[in-house]
Parts: sequence; structure tokens; C-alpha cells
Amino acid sequence: MVLRASLRAGCLTLACVGLAGCGGGSSATVSSVAAPSSAPGTGTVATSTSSAPVQNYVVGQCYRDDGWQLTPCTQPHQKEITAVVDTSQYADDMVMRGVLRTWTCNNVLPGYVGSSSAGFSRIFATWVPTADVPDPTQQIVCAASVGKPDDSGAQTVTYTVRNRIKDQGYVPYRLCTKERPSTTTTDSLTFVSCKKPHRAETTGGFVLGAPNGRYPGLATAQSDATNECLPLDRTYLGVEHTTQVTAYSSITGRTGWERGITLVGCFIESKKGTFVKPLKGMKHQPLAHFR
Repeated sequence: MVLRASLRAGCLTLACVGLAGCGGGSSATVSSVAAPSSAPGTGTVATSTSSAPVQNYVVGQCYRDDGWQLTPCTQPHQKEITAVVDTSQYADDMVMRGVLRTWTCNNVLPGYVGSSSAGFSRIFATWVPTADVPDPTQQIVCAASVGKPDDSGAQTVTYTVRNRIKDQGYVPYRLCTKERPSTTTTDSLTFVSCKKPHRAETTGGFVLGAPNGRYPGLATAQSDATNECLPLDRTYLGVEHTTQVTAYSSITGRTGWERGITLVGCFIESKKGTFVKPLKGMKHQPLAHFR
């Protein structure tokens, strides 16, 4: 069900976006890391656990995780409907229908939370299981969940996520990692609560490309990621260069694109040591102020 889960299988490549310590950003550093377990994107078909009859869905409705039970958004719930898209595209092709569904639900999320650069955060995209949609060949029903701070699953909330990042800002919903993404040599990153010491945090993210399953190639994907993340990271830090942190962009690889996961996540990481406070507006302050 979770749209970020198979991003791990899709593999992320890291491209330096040149804020500092990156050789001026002229050459990309590529390594393989994984996204959070709740990261957007999967090409698999969600299965239904609901015993309730198939129903019509309306944008803004909230649901409990135990069988898609409708509930007021002020009551405990785990999912919220973000879009109901009428489309019969790829109706006879389950694989491409899954690609379209994944890309569509990831693509509508930033607008729903009220920030065009919020494509990679603790608020992540998912969808209503096809078995619970009145006609899944004619309609895609997207939803959103809030991931727990330690990325251990969906969080139970009592508020709507509509315009949540617009109203509350990105910082409360950023993702933080125990390691520096740029130096990770394993196939996964350890995502931790941002209240605990960490080496990197996200500044936002974007959906790239089109829902056609075609990978544009590493060079193009990296270039697009740099173009998206560099201005965002500069704005987040409040300065173009710093001697204490670097900025990196993470992009899904070929496997991810083939599943409709065309995401880029923007990271700020410390060169040495950990921090706890968000680096937003850091400018040239010493990292010690954020520990």
C-alpha cells in the first residue's frame, strides 16, 4: 500500500549539487542508497483489507487504516483522499496502469499539501486499493498518509493534511538520516526522528518526468535533479555556500522510473558531526549552534 516502499528497490543515485565541498559541482558523485520505507512510489497493486462495500470517494475524506473505514478528519485516522482522477488510460495494461497510478498519486500530493517542493517528506502518497474503487479501470483514487518520525509506518493523526505544509511549513515534515547520503556505501539509509542526532535532513523534493515508465538516463535525471534542488537548498540554508554542510539530490534510478517513481529528494548534510535543530536559515552560523 505505501507508495514509498519500493523506492528502496528502485535504488537512489546521489548527485552533488555544488553548495560546498563538491568540486564546484562539476562532477557528480554516484552511490546507491535507499529511501525511507514510507517513501513515495511503487508499481505494485494494492490489495484490499476492507469488508465494507465499494463506495464513491471524495477529496478530503479521511479513513482509518483498518479496512478503509470513513471517519471525520478530526478523529484518529491514517489516510486522506487527495484526488479522484477519471481516466481509462492503460485500462487493459495492469503494469502501465500501475505506473500511471503511482506517478499520478505522487504528482498530486505537493499541490494538496500546498507546496510545489514538498514531493519528498513525511507526508507521502498512497492510493485506495483497486478492489475498493467502483471501477478501477476508469478511476484512480489517491490518498496521503503521515509517516512516523522514525519512519516505522503511518502515523495516526487528527487533522487534515490539505495545505498542511503550506500552513505549518516544511520543517516539521522533513526527513532526517543517521548517515551522510553522499558517503553511504550500503544499499540503504537509516531514517531517524529529526529530534535525534542526525547527519542529514531533506529540504523538499519533486516529481520529475512523465508517467510512461521510460527512464531518461542517469545524466538527464541528475541534471534535472540538480536544477530542482539547488535553488531549494540555497533558499533553505539562506546562503549559497557554507564550509560546514553540503547539499545533495537523490534520484530514483531506472527501476523506479519503470514503476512510475520519478522522484528527486533534496538533502542538506553536515560535513562533520551531527545536529538536531533544523538547518533552515543556517547561513554561516557554526554547526555547534544546531546540536
